[in-house]
Amino acid sequence: MSRGPRARLAALAGGAALLAPLALGLAAPPAQAVAPTIELASPDNAAPLANPVVHVGGRAFMPSGGTVNGQLQIEVTSLEGHGGQKIAVNVSGNSVPFSWDYATSYNGHYRVKVTAQGRDGAVDTTPSETSSASRDVAVEVKPAPPSGLTAKTTKARSVDLAWKANPEPDIVGYQLQRTLDPEGEWTAVANTADIAYTDTGTQAAGGTYSYRVVAVRSASTSDQGIPSDPSETASAKVSGPPPTTTTTAKGGTGTGGTGGTGAGGAGANGTGAGGTSTGTGNATSPELARTGKVDLSGFSALLQQSKRPTPKAEEADPGFKDKLPFKPGEEPIGEDGTALGVGVREVGGSEGRQPVAFVAASLLVTVVLMHVLWLKRQVDRHPLGDLPADAPG
Repeated sequence: MSRGPRARLAALAGGAALLAPLALGLAAPPAQAVAPTIELASPDNAAPLANPVVHVGGRAFMPSGGTVNGQLQIEVTSLEGHGGQKIAVNVSGNSVPFSWDYATSYNGHYRVKVTAQGRDGAVDTTPSETSSASRDVAVEVKPAPPSGLTAKTTKARSVDLAWKANPEPDIVGYQLQRTLDPEGEWTAVANTADIAYTDTGTQAAGGTYSYRVVAVRSASTSDQGIPSDPSETASAKVSGPPPTTTTTAKGGTGTGGTGGTGAGGAGANGTGAGGTSTGTGNATSPELARTGKVDLSGFSALLQQSKRPTPKAEEADPGFKDKLPFKPGEEPIGEDGTALGVGVREVGGSEGRQPVAFVAASLLVTVVLMHVLWLKRQVDRHPLGDLPADAPG
């Protein structure tokens, strides 16, 4: 007997009622909690920073509702071991912005890390979820131009140069440059880690030499330095070399050039000419003068010493003192306890000192001797035979 539509609907309804408890048992589990999302807007790691300050900025938020709470931590660390700093800020909110500036002292690589925690609304039955975001950035700041450059000509026709040390702690060294024409090309003379240098290359030719110094600071790469702008120039006038001398040898002549050596010909009818040498003061490639970039292949030795303390400037010479190192009444005393007195020289060390008593005795002997000589002269002028005879009694 076939069932009608109503009977079939009633059967389906009964079956649904029977399956309802099973459906409730197979319901989907509650949603899982979501950790905060951290967006780092800065720093930008696309290119090295030319500013010593690393700006950390962005926001932390809960994408599915909820609250970022507790302490939000920001940390900047030097990957080369030059220190770092960490701060913590109490926050509360679904979206929390953050901003912090960290001032670096060294060039190199730094890592920025931001950590936040939060609870994801009513479905979050677990403790606060934590998440972090990090970014690496390179810092390459150009050093300041060196200052205080001085140039002084010596008797040997070389030039003594000195300048002040740069304030940056990661200075690799300095490149010294010179020219005879300040409007022309500059030539690199030397690379040095010191703040003083003697240029002997001026002995080959006279003229007015101009100098400048460029500081070289370490960068985020190992084979490339960052040059500073040149310092202010300093000049020194050097006299020309002395005249050359000519010597005659058997069978020929030889002429020695300034700064070099010459040898006469050795053959019976030969003539030899001496060569001329020009000092360059350990000159290096003038790459910096042409391109503004520094090839640190010439700084390999300086790179090994770049972590040593910055050299201090030499103390100024106090100059000659035109006053005696003691006051009146404070005359120096010799090793024998006798006052040396003003004007008494020390000759031959401690064994040759002449005290005042000895000088006085010498003067007394001289006076007595002069008196005896005077008496002798009087006797010679009036002999005893010329004296008048005694009158009779």
